[in-house]
Amino acid sequence: MKKIITLTLSFLLIACGKNSEITHDTALFSDAELTVKIMDIKKGSVGIASEYRNHKWNQKPSIKMTIDGKEGFISPKDVVIGQDPTKSVYKWAYSEKYKKFFDPKDKKHYKEGYTYPSIDALPKEKIVLE
Repeated sequence: MKKIITLTLSFLLIACGKNSEITHDTALFSDAELTVKIMDIKKGSVGIASEYRNHKWNQKPSIKMTIDGKEGFISPKDVVIGQDPTKSVYKWAYSEKYKKFFDPKDKKHYKEGYTYPSIDALPKEKIVLE
């Protein structure tokens, strides 16, 4: 009995879908080989991913998605799974207003701009060949 309950719970955890966000303009396909296109999907769309577990010994070329009521397959490289889409990295990483943490032009915190310590330690007049 204990085995059956454990097996059922693990099956439910694997079968359940998670919210996911599309990171690039792509398409939803009707088959797992990604040959027959159903519809185009815009970057930032949110859907539910299922059958997305991807292990080294069992690589999948596609994952099953449900977007706008249509079910199909999509390439795993175009999806972020299990993140809250409102707090997703992809909401701000592609923004023109996003400022990098180490900005080479940041004169406010670094008077000559930021330089990485390994590069900054090199001689400025010439680089020694030894």
